[in-house]
Amino acid sequence: MIKIFRVKNSKGFTLIEILLVLALVGGMAVLVLPRFSTVDRIKASVRKLNVVSKQVQNQARLTNTLHRIVIELTPQAEAKTEDKNSFEQGFYVEVANSKSARVVADSASEEKPDEDEENPTTDFAPDTKLLKRKEVLPNNFFFKDVEFKDKIIENGKAYIYFFPQGYVTQAAIHITNKDKINYTIIIHPLTGQTTIFNEEKRLKDLQP
Repeated sequence: MIKIFRVKNSKGFTLIEILLVLALVGGMAVLVLPRFSTVDRIKASVRKLNVVSKQVQNQARLTNTLHRIVIELTPQAEAKTEDKNSFEQGFYVEVANSKSARVVADSASEEKPDEDEENPTTDFAPDTKLLKRKEVLPNNFFFKDVEFKDKIIENGKAYIYFFPQGYVTQAAIHITNKDKINYTIIIHPLTGQTTIFNEEKRLKDLQP
């Protein structure tokens, strides 16, 4: 006689258990994926600013025209609040639209351009050839400040000038978020080259 042995209480996953595991995995994905997506977007914005800076320098030299990158920080009216994200911070490119604008800027540039002037005396217009529209930072990221040789701009607008002769306003652009993820873009004045750091760096930290 052949005896058939049946294993009792064999363990396996029930439909409810499988659904519970899928729900947990889905919940974790909802929490983790947006963070990765935001980090990827801020990295893309940092790289975009880096590339645009090089393009603007080349364009200024080729066309013999003064250009500038405008960094929009928190507006003056919101500078006293903690919510820097209520305003879409970003950057765009402008070009001098008249010879007088170039002459005024060149004469002032022998010392330094007025980076934080509210209403610059020279006339500029958006340069949509290099950047069609304002590049906006991702949610929760903002420009902490833009540091120049003798001042730090924390709100309003900061101007980084690119001159036909090839030199550029020296600056350190600081980007951060509430999770303390920091990026620094250093623009070198003589070469116009940029250096990206995955941390906050000050100009004085780069002194030999």
